[in-house]
Amino acid sequence: MASLEHRRPLAIGRAAAVTIVLFVAPSPAVEGSPVTDTPVAQSRLKGACTDLSVVDLPSPTAVEQLPNGRVVVLEQLTGRVRLIDGETGLLDALALDLDVCGGAERGLLGFTHDPDIGRSGRVDVFYTRAAPGEPGDCVNRVSAFALSGDTIDPGSAQVLRDNTSSVNGRCWTGAHLSAAEISARSASSVRL
Repeated sequence: MASLEHRRPLAIGRAAAVTIVLFVAPSPAVEGSPVTDTPVAQSRLKGACTDLSVVDLPSPTAVEQLPNGRVVVLEQLTGRVRLIDGETGLLDALALDLDVCGGAERGLLGFTHDPDIGRSGRVDVFYTRAAPGEPGDCVNRVSAFALSGDTIDPGSAQVLRDNTSSVNGRCWTGAHLSAAEISARSASSVRL
């Protein structure tokens, strides 16, 4: 069995389309309970099962649902943050278009929203930017932005962490941002 150190997670970015699926599976039988093929009442599944497909998103790397039901999708290589209608699956808006240093394990890599986004409008984005003279000529950055309606204002950027090398020995720099982690720390101590 290969060690976990050498395993690489499935890259969402390799897919030509994003499919978000939440499966509702029956619970395993408990010893002594009868197993039947009787379907679960439809009313018990109302709102519990979603199957949303979105096409024409090059290199999607992250998907996050906002409290208002809209879905944020990051395009790794283009640097675009898209908003998708959670009900119809239709692309609603190009929320942000960042100039990213893309390719391999670089580009637009992570996103999270403030738990109180309705009041604060704050979202945090993890991306790779050009940095001539640095190893690989690119570095990673985490910035906070203001979301208002369908737009993330690029002029509102507040850099939380910058100049983190985008080059490492195994060339895997995937990331996940946690709003709780970022909110609880000062900007200088955000961990990647």
